[in-house]
Amino acid sequence: MLRIVGDEVPCITSISLHEVLTGCQEDQRTQLEKITKKCIIAEHDATAAIIGSEIETRLMKEGKLIGRVDILIAAICQSRDATLVTCDKDFQKIKTLKTVIVQ
Repeated sequence: MLRIVGDEVPCITSISLHEVLTGCQEDQRTQLEKITKKCIIAEHDATAAIIGSEIETRLMKEGKLIGRVDILIAAICQSRDATLVTCDKDFQKIKTLKTVIVQ
């Protein structure tokens, strides 16, 4: 991950952090908590909520709806003009979101 972001400080959404930590084994959880202390944690706020509702409405009209949690993550990234690095190709359905798909 650090090679992808270069000199920038790594960032993770609070929602993504929740997803990653849920179900982790204790040793993995401890490592992840150490790593994320060096990251910016991007929170879902009012701006992200507005953007997220616009994304969800647009995807529903296009018949391309994705999971709500993914919409919340996308909205956080878009509200901060951040690029989302992900393995999930569903995010490509959001045309206004900058993404890097990692295989």
